Amino acid sequence: MTTQRATSSYYVAAAALVVAIASFLVLTAMVVRSPQRFSLFQWGAPTAASCLPGSGDDACFRLQVHNTGSADGFVQCSLSPVPGTSALFHTSGLPSVNGIGGYQPSNTFWSSRAVPPSGEGLTLLIEVKADKGVTPTAPSVVCLSVPAL
Repeated sequence: MTTQRATSSYYVAAAALVVAIASFLVLTAMVVRSPQRFSLFQWGAPTAASCLPGSGDDACFRLQVHNTGSADGFVQCSLSPVPGTSALFHTSGLPSVNGIGGYQPSNTFWSSRAVPPSGEGLTLLIEVKADKGVTPTAPSVVCLSVPAL
């Protein structure tokens, strides 16, 4: 009885078969895997609002922020006041914040709890003080999804 030795072609073919099977498994897992979930925040222009009694602010604005993504997420909003004014978020004690507070007053708001998608969102109060002779105007706002603090 004679024994045959495997040739190098045999080993190359076997290795190619292993690579093909592994590639098939990886590609199948990528196709079957559910899509990534993420949070995405959108906000409108600040609208005029009543200031809190005794605040001494020249003007106040409300800002609505909504999570339009597919997963809960934390949000950070920052203010850029108009020259000659200063602007701060003030959300303490506002029932419309829905228990999702941040560190305030500040020109940056961080949600302390995740904001769910497609919910009520957040209503934030912006307080504006203006220099003498300057009309108090709503600041520019930018909101981003951020990792938990």
